[in-house]
Amino acid sequence: MRRVFAAGVALALSIGSAGATDPVTVSFEGQVERQFQHGTGLGNWDWVGVARVAREQGGLRFKNQGSVDDRGTVAIDAGYKGIQTEGALELRLFDKLRGRAGIRGTAFGPELHRLYFVAGLETTLMFDTGLEASMLVSERGVASFELSLGYEWQPLERLAVLPFVELGVSTGEDLPIGQRSGLGRVEAGVRVRYEILPEIAPYVGVTWNHLLGGSGDLVSDAGDRTANVAFILGLRLSF
Repeated sequence: MRRVFAAGVALALSIGSAGATDPVTVSFEGQVERQFQHGTGLGNWDWVGVARVAREQGGLRFKNQGSVDDRGTVAIDAGYKGIQTEGALELRLFDKLRGRAGIRGTAFGPELHRLYFVAGLETTLMFDTGLEASMLVSERGVASFELSLGYEWQPLERLAVLPFVELGVSTGEDLPIGQRSGLGRVEAGVRVRYEILPEIAPYVGVTWNHLLGGSGDLVSDAGDRTANVAFILGLRLSF
């Protein structure tokens, strides 16, 4: 771990010495949304925020995201949600490809936490489809993968339609967080966003979330629903 930390510091220092022609920029993009679950009367507060301190070739990336319901219970979703805090070193590998490596801590409850090593790629595919792929290895040695695909279509100058798909796959079991091997989570939906200002954009949408495979069986055996549809009302902020 010390060698990894030292290598990361050395690499960050090498990026920091790039010179005045490559100035440091600080950026933030985040969103907070209220999800109303269809047919249950329950709701969730979901949020995600990403901050970067970087030069053109790379820098530091910090991310926090989570989901909490009206009772204050953290959404676990077979270990693919929780309240996540991640810090990573990010590098620009090619024109439209970024790589990152870092540490993620996830809280699933007051006494239920996991620490992960995370490595990921972020790129833009054909038709401006965004892709983010992450590999995680937990302190228990369980490897899992997260894949997110999203597309932004602008029928009007300030109006954007954003369909998305997210997948979660595990190669092993971590039963305290409801995770079994195989494809465990699928989420798909669409958000419709209107930019009041470039930095402020409210949106509405709908999402379908399904826990399946062995992870879904654990949820079903506990008497909970494995699939739900939620309507979304949210706000995106960026600067």
